[in-house]
Amino acid sequence: MIITMIRDLDANNEDYTLKVRIIRLWNFTAWDNPQDIRGIGMILLDEEGDKIECNIEKPHNIKWQKVLEEYGSFYIKNLMLSVNQGTLKYVVGEKKLYFKYDTIVSKAKDFDGPMNSLNFVNYQTIMDNTVEQDFTFG
Repeated sequence: MIITMIRDLDANNEDYTLKVRIIRLWNFTAWDNPQDIRGIGMILLDEEGDKIECNIEKPHNIKWQKVLEEYGSFYIKNLMLSVNQGTLKYVVGEKKLYFKYDTIVSKAKDFDGPMNSLNFVNYQTIMDNTVEQDFTFG
């Protein structure tokens, strides 16, 4: 199996397989009914430590709710790559992934990457107020 790294994702090529760890997973719920799960949000981390945001929107989220787990490692194939145009960005980068009706997921037992990924800035950058402002978490 040929694995594509997050930094090598290209919108002109949809034939790729990712090997990732889900380092953060959350549900999007209806504002008036927390039991109504509208989608799933994730931050995926590859073995090189690169991250990307990934969403599963209704109705596809129902299929994956019991399969995906935080800190689980997976092979994921047949995703849609898009530009991350959201005003709230959870990772640094211009790309975002979405599950499609034919997305394929299987457990990866041999993930050899970091458990988490944190990006730090030096103290002077904070004091000078020059930290990038277009993302929430690095």
